[in-house]
Amino acid sequence: KLKVSILEATSNPLNKVKISGGGRCNVMQDATKSARLITEGYPRGRKPLIGLLESFGPSQTYQWFDNHGVQLKTEPDGRMFPITDKSQ
Repeated sequence: KLKVSILEATSNPLNKVKISGGGRCNVMQDATKSARLITEGYPRGRKPLIGLLESFGPSQTYQWFDNHGVQLKTEPDGRMFPITDKSQ
């Protein structure tokens, strides 16, 4: 089982995640894009991201949301949001 710890200096943990995508919570890029293609948009952080995205990439992320009952939709620019358009 995987354990995740979130360390944040503010009193509202993950608040920035909730407001991503204008409050709709932009959860990922188009699940059909490869990890290498996605990391091309992050030249300074590409190296650490490529390993992470290759071990738990777009298709696994999409499946994780689906397994947790969160249906996603893809916008024309490739961003993916919950179909509810709400972060909560």
